[in-house]
Amino acid sequence: MKYIALIGVIVAVVGGVIVSSLYLSTANTVQAQDGGHMAHHAVLQVDIDRVYAPFGQPGFFKLLADFTDMQVMHGHVAISNVNCDTNGKSPFVAVIANANVGAGNTQLHIIPLDSSNLVNDVSFPGKYCTYHVDIHAGMDGIEFPITDIALANSSNSAQRPHSTASATIHAEIVKMMD
Repeated sequence: MKYIALIGVIVAVVGGVIVSSLYLSTANTVQAQDGGHMAHHAVLQVDIDRVYAPFGQPGFFKLLADFTDMQVMHGHVAISNVNCDTNGKSPFVAVIANANVGAGNTQLHIIPLDSSNLVNDVSFPGKYCTYHVDIHAGMDGIEFPITDIALANSSNSAQRPHSTASATIHAEIVKMMD
């Protein structure tokens, strides 16, 4: 088994504002019991920094994970402290996609953040909520390999997640077949 860990802080100045993001990434590699493909387990922590800027127009997104040239077989995404209404529905959505199709990418799937994936005990409907989303190859009739995970604004106005908003991604990834 191989194990890799990376912890870092990214600091940049954008338009005179200091922007920082803490990330944690770990991965381990295990051989499948059947002697098949090598599976890699990745764990990523992404701060969705309030200072970074509002998401702006509908469709603006923050890329949470990019596994291009690999694909997610199984994964779990936890998104915490994003805006939600009194029914637990967020203006943000999780987006899973295949980035290996080039220009004009239409292989996207939108997962609403709502009461179906709301974590009640750590959510405050009408203010900020936490959501858990499981993803896997072939989910909901998706017939493309999952390579990217993002958070997007689906509302008609600029949105600012809470200053402690973050996303954690756990994923089993494998090399894509040529």
